[in-house]
Amino acid sequence: MSPQLSSQVQVKSGAAAVGQDSTAVGQRGVYIGGDASGPIFTGDIQFGNLAAGESGQAINDVLQALLQNALLTVNRPHVEELFQIIRDPAAIPDAGWEPEPGAAVTLFDLAYRSDGRENGLDTRLALKNEPGAAHILAGRSGLGRTREAAELARLLCQEGWTVCLARLETCRKMGETAGTLPDKKVLLIIDDLHRHAALGASGQAGYLDRLQQCLALLERDPAIQLRLLATMPGDDLPIPDSHPLARRFRRVILAEFTPATLQEILQEAAAQAGVTLVEAEAAEMVGAGDGTSKTIVANVNLAQRNKTSLTLETWRDTAAGIWRERFLALRQKEPLADAVYRAVYLLQVAGLPPRLAYVAGLVSTGQSNAVEAATNALLTQGLLRRRNGALHPLSPDQLSSCLEAAGQALPALNEEWPHIVEVLLAAAPEQSNGAADLVTLADMLNDYGRHAEAEKAATAALTQEADLPDAYLQRGRARLRQD
Repeated sequence: MSPQLSSQVQVKSGAAAVGQDSTAVGQRGVYIGGDASGPIFTGDIQFGNLAAGESGQAINDVLQALLQNALLTVNRPHVEELFQIIRDPAAIPDAGWEPEPGAAVTLFDLAYRSDGRENGLDTRLALKNEPGAAHILAGRSGLGRTREAAELARLLCQEGWTVCLARLETCRKMGETAGTLPDKKVLLIIDDLHRHAALGASGQAGYLDRLQQCLALLERDPAIQLRLLATMPGDDLPIPDSHPLARRFRRVILAEFTPATLQEILQEAAAQAGVTLVEAEAAEMVGAGDGTSKTIVANVNLAQRNKTSLTLETWRDTAAGIWRERFLALRQKEPLADAVYRAVYLLQVAGLPPRLAYVAGLVSTGQSNAVEAATNALLTQGLLRRRNGALHPLSPDQLSSCLEAAGQALPALNEEWPHIVEVLLAAAPEQSNGAADLVTLADMLNDYGRHAEAEKAATAALTQEADLPDAYLQRGRARLRQD
């Protein structure tokens, strides 16, 4: 049967109802896909002219007709959902680049050394002085890619530019936006592009395709001056050569610090933290390290925590080694530290915010006080940090590195999905962002082919907050995939 639009068409708060003679023979969620912007939200639609077994294509035809007749609109995220908007240069360090909690000194406390690298270039100015520039700042971990991005952001903020920092937590919504950029001179930053690309694939549309669409829409305004900066470790671009973004971005490899600069960083960090540095051994310490400012600052903070002098004997050659040492010592006092780390790791891999309530639910000991004590100890020791109401490691590989050092196997996501679903269905209704978390869960479950669980998650989100377009979308995806 070819679907026909009834004269009784209603559209309310983003939910459409198609009826025929006021009778509906079935109700199902609906999903439209097929372009780079991802699916189009329709809500739950009642069909009076479609038999129960008819195909999703027929439903799509009805919805396309609704769109063409302006009876249904595409749901798009606002710019503020995708990007953190920063106009104050002083807010840069506290924006997306949080320091280690409880640290005596952080990288942002230290002077920015514009000429301290082996190539002698001020990376900020190289990025700033090219109109319309789009750069990927690459280099090995710990060399200061994020600091360079933050300093460029601070420099342009001081000159009246607005910084838009891409939010990792909403990267699956990347695409065409509702509205435009807040100002005309904008620096758009995607820190750790590889993480956004890996986590941000949603439905059939890849993150890079949707990023390209977002940029194309934002740049339709001829008055916009838009600069792009992404960062990533190593030098292997997470962008296929054939992709338009590969031709747009120019890769800039961040040079190594000179030995003299590393020694200056060590001396300044020790002085700021009040740590006694054995100056005669400073050059040898720097030579024994991995050549990164991150490791220097981690060593200084370790000495300050342990109330020891900084000597060649107490020096550790990598920041990861320091984290592992702290974690192995802490787990002797807090037996649940392993379980908390595993839960945070699992939630991150699942694309979900590691809120304390979800972590506690996954630990499943019935000892909420013990979970909270272990979590607080990890925070105090700088082995976790809080951000936007969730728990995060200081580095993407920190959790796996510490767990492996403790002889703990990493949890397998496919085996843990039922437990994750159970925990979020129980705990999310008590969270201020719980409905959004359930929508994210439904989105991930749909991508993993777990459509029955996705429908439950989306329905739970709508029970908590009825006017959630993305929840209708995910429920529609789930229902059609189960037909």
